[in-house]
Amino acid sequence: MHKRLFFICLLILPVKPVFSDAIGLEILTLTSHVSRYTIQLGKQYHRKLSSDGRHVLTPGIEAYYDKQSDNAFASVNSLRFVIAGYFDSMNHFSGYFAFTPRWAFFKQKNLNLNVGLGPTLIFRESWNSIPEYRDDGYYHESKVFSSTYQYKLILGGDINIHYRLNGKTEFVWSIIPGLPYVVTHAFGLRWIR
Repeated sequence: MHKRLFFICLLILPVKPVFSDAIGLEILTLTSHVSRYTIQLGKQYHRKLSSDGRHVLTPGIEAYYDKQSDNAFASVNSLRFVIAGYFDSMNHFSGYFAFTPRWAFFKQKNLNLNVGLGPTLIFRESWNSIPEYRDDGYYHESKVFSSTYQYKLILGGDINIHYRLNGKTEFVWSIIPGLPYVVTHAFGLRWIR
């Protein structure tokens, strides 16, 4: 419990964007399980919106800051540093840390789309405490941080649709693909410095 409180405090502490060009805060909402394999425990999923557990509310918070890139390498437009915490389908505390270079694909007057892709460390309270769960070896058990957590380093990212509300504020809809297993949605605001 004390680790959860520490993590939540990190998310809500006032952050001064000293080196950032923009900061964002999003609410993680809906996770849809794409693979039938990921709903093996679907009937036990907390906050499920469908009887088989294919669609589940996974509440959480994602915070990030963006730094515009003046480097033309691979046409990267910005760099994003992300921290997130949420409650997964089995109501276990989970989260991720990510560093994602970002590419902008189109910019209209008030609308733009960008995609991020980069190293992402995902973690969760271990599901091995659930009697019906059959560990497939996808996650690693942590021996350094806590034996009650599992983790995995992946190539992760997201797709963002930004709608400019005014000169400094954007509404953001994020699609976070964990393909071929899940797709998660988040909504929030991004403040431009």
